[in-house]
Amino acid sequence: MKEPPTRVRVLIGLLGLVCLILVGLALRPRVERHTGILARASAVESETPTAAGPVAIDPPVAPPTAPLVRSDPEAEEEAPIEPARAFSLERPPEPEPEPERTDPPADLDGVLNIVGSETMAGFLGLAIEGFQKAHPGVSVSSSMRGSVLGPPALTEGVAQFAAMSRRMADAETSEFERVHGYRPTAIVVAIDLLAVYVPIGNPLRSLDLPQLDAIFSTTRKMNHPEPLTRWDQLGLDEPAFRGREIKLFGRSAHSGDFGFFRSAVLGKGDYREGITEGSPGGVVRAIGQEAFGIGYASLSFAEASVRALPLARRTGDEPVAPGAERAYDGSYPLARPLFLYLDLRPGEALDDERAAFVRWLLGQEGRDAATRSGLFPINDMVANRMLSHCGLEPLPR
Repeated sequence: MKEPPTRVRVLIGLLGLVCLILVGLALRPRVERHTGILARASAVESETPTAAGPVAIDPPVAPPTAPLVRSDPEAEEEAPIEPARAFSLERPPEPEPEPERTDPPADLDGVLNIVGSETMAGFLGLAIEGFQKAHPGVSVSSSMRGSVLGPPALTEGVAQFAAMSRRMADAETSEFERVHGYRPTAIVVAIDLLAVYVPIGNPLRSLDLPQLDAIFSTTRKMNHPEPLTRWDQLGLDEPAFRGREIKLFGRSAHSGDFGFFRSAVLGKGDYREGITEGSPGGVVRAIGQEAFGIGYASLSFAEASVRALPLARRTGDEPVAPGAERAYDGSYPLARPLFLYLDLRPGEALDDERAAFVRWLLGQEGRDAATRSGLFPINDMVANRMLSHCGLEPLPR
């Protein structure tokens, strides 16, 4: 093949040179951009302080970006201040200090359950209503069907409080102690008078406890000489009562009234057969409708159709009528404290919800509820002693 002329070869070489120059110009910006990125990355690494020792042990983290490293330097400086205040023994000065609280905060949140005494149902219902208005975040429920149901509910953790119109029996406290390893804590929340009622038209003036024992029991442990089953045996010689049988009304075995009456009046003896049982209000209404009836229930359930008899502790003693003036001096034979039992492990503090309810119940609000329900409130001395039993501060003066 014939070679191209020299002029043609020169032109081809020049064209190749021009092409190389054009390709180099086209690639230069990309090289510069790539070189700039590496340079800036090197500059960032060289400006980032390095730490020796513990920092080198930390696990690797993702490359920091501006928002993650320090979006607000002032906020980062202030972050540890709140924990420091929370654990400080002295409150740091503040422009507008909050008032110091003596009670648990109002914004509590929890659930409380109370199980026990029918006699205490009205009192605790009023107290719960007021407490929930002050602490709407706390749900308080109650099941008031008898004192005997309170101890097992407290022992099993079903209830936070057992409401009782009598003291826990030894077997009940022993079972709680067997399960938990310590005894339940008892606080007195009000005073009640267990009344003995007859219909308003019954002329009987008074009774003593030995007579009551002879009326309601078969064992007569109070040493009355004979059973009393007719009204003329009690001195009622009126024709309407002569030879008339005494109709008995009382509380069920689930109630604290049943246990208290059995202990205080029957000397822990046995009840007579044929006693008509009912709720406290039911017992009082039934007596009012039975001309020859007699029975017992809390004085707080008194109605116009019945009369509460004065009682003497022993034969020959002066009978004492139930009333406010006799609720505290011990002269009325059937005065009794009303209890709230709770689970409080020794050395531990009550949770805020239970502490708030106890303080409410022992404070003025709870005492007002006791008065409104027909019970008798405790005084400041007793209230503060009960608060101390629960590890709580005394009421403010």
